[in-house]
Amino acid sequence: TAEAKQLFVSAMTEVDELITNYDTISKNGGDAVRRYLGTVGVEKSMYGITKVVKDLREEADDIVEFTEAANEFEAYLYQAEGAAYKSLFVE
Repeated sequence: TAEAKQLFVSAMTEVDELITNYDTISKNGGDAVRRYLGTVGVEKSMYGITKVVKDLREEADDIVEFTEAANEFEAYLYQAEGAAYKSLFVE
């Protein structure tokens, strides 16, 4: 769907922003990083990204390849979220 594609593009733009400015963003703590990942708050485009990716499945030319890539994306997202969450407890 066109809306899902636009949301995905916006989310990837914000992920690029997070990567580029990670040192600055992470100074505000793990929740600032998690906000960019869409796991805290609802204001970033990454919020609900797993549903967006599932919606894009209909657009895939190769459903097996798409599913593998989507699963890998989700795994990396949760790894990053977990690392950012754990950083909240580091002294």
